[in-house]
Amino acid sequence: MRRLILGYAPANLAPAIVSICGIFVFTRLLSTQEFGAYNLAFSVTMVAQSVLFFAPALAVTRFYTGAQASPEEAAGFLKTMYLLLLCVAGLALAAAAAAGALAGGELIGRQLGLTGWLIVPLLLLRALVATNQTVHRAAGRMGRFNLIECLNAVLGLAAGVGLSLLGVPGGAAVMAGLVVGAAVCAAIDLRLLACLGARARVDRAVLAQVLRFCWPLVLAYAVGCTLQYADRFIVDSWDGTAALGVYVVAFSIVDRPISLICLSVAAGTFQVAVDTYIKEGPQAGRIQAGRNGAVLLGLALPACVGLMLTSKSVAAVLVGPSFDDGVAMLVPIMAMTALLRGVGAHYVDHAFHLSNHSFRLFAVYAPSAIGNIVLSALLVPRYGMVSAAWAALACQAAALLAGWAAAERVLPLWLPARETAKIVACVVAMAALLLALPLPVGWIGLFGGTAAGVAAYAAAATALDLGGVRGMLAGRLRPREPACPT
Repeated sequence: MRRLILGYAPANLAPAIVSICGIFVFTRLLSTQEFGAYNLAFSVTMVAQSVLFFAPALAVTRFYTGAQASPEEAAGFLKTMYLLLLCVAGLALAAAAAAGALAGGELIGRQLGLTGWLIVPLLLLRALVATNQTVHRAAGRMGRFNLIECLNAVLGLAAGVGLSLLGVPGGAAVMAGLVVGAAVCAAIDLRLLACLGARARVDRAVLAQVLRFCWPLVLAYAVGCTLQYADRFIVDSWDGTAALGVYVVAFSIVDRPISLICLSVAAGTFQVAVDTYIKEGPQAGRIQAGRNGAVLLGLALPACVGLMLTSKSVAAVLVGPSFDDGVAMLVPIMAMTALLRGVGAHYVDHAFHLSNHSFRLFAVYAPSAIGNIVLSALLVPRYGMVSAAWAALACQAAALLAGWAAAERVLPLWLPARETAKIVACVVAMAALLLALPLPVGWIGLFGGTAAGVAAYAAAATALDLGGVRGMLAGRLRPREPACPT
């Protein structure tokens, strides 16, 4: 498991670092209004991607392992998935054209300008890259996966900064940079589309199985995405695009490190849980999922607490002067929301994926998404963007609890109790040290607090032998015996 987590680390670490660098740069190049407009367009892209293009990537993750039993079956499966992707892309283009012909074009132009017109190309390119990456991961092509993820992030940032410096207005430069990065990465993997011309037949039975499995999960994921992004649209409507810019900067600062950790764990270990479930049965799959969950909690919980306790320094260092006060206020709330979202998506939801009871996720997320919209609509006009953050936290907590309860009926969740208790104890030790240190706000406070927190957590983990770390260190430090002469 450690090998898989570390092996996929570049694919998660590089985009997270690039994202933080992007926040540092763009909050100084763009106004809060321009940054808000960009994030409004990007939020539309993410919601559309979750609704329209989640199914092919999900199907590859779940079924490609079984399809690789024979080359003919694998080729037929990939051909089916890419045809499904192209069909959905055609429907998306037709819907976008119809919306533009009626009233959408004028609305997009008035609200977002050039930024809004880049939604469709970014959506289609991101969907293709995401499907390609899922194929690489399911096929075990770790190096290729890492290369594409890193290249996409770096090219997107570099192109966005370059276009902004060349005079492309506001958020359009950021969106156009993302389009450039995704286009290059899609072009690199064009050979994957060769499966469309293969002689392998499209298996209608496989397609029917995929659609039966995926549509409830797509529906649930779309509702979960609504839970994550609905507050942005409400903040924009009631508190203004400038407030949305501050709100989303705080979200991005928090979401990137937490997502990095969750994706680093899930990128390799979820496929292991799927394989274990298929080959060894539900109980073995449940145990593997629990081990994955313990690793996830052991890495994500200290990151969340660290962000909460260093929020003022994070805001002072990473964002421009017009953003920092609002960001410092929002980061602690959003850090806890990001933790709950990560545990839900990358641990609790896996019970439904593994057991093929995907429709139950819709029943979990729909009430929370509706509640988030209602609460935000009631609170934001009176209390501003901070109330939207509190509403999102409350609804995410409700979704996590509901998901845990529902999972008990399909694949009861399990976490190793002793390891979980050790994780909590290590985090308490780390938090106690950070609260006791008189760290100044700024660069010294951020790096000093980060170093102190990591050292405290590592020391406590070693003392408690969290995850067998003492044995691992002893093995690393033990001198190797000289090889016997031949």
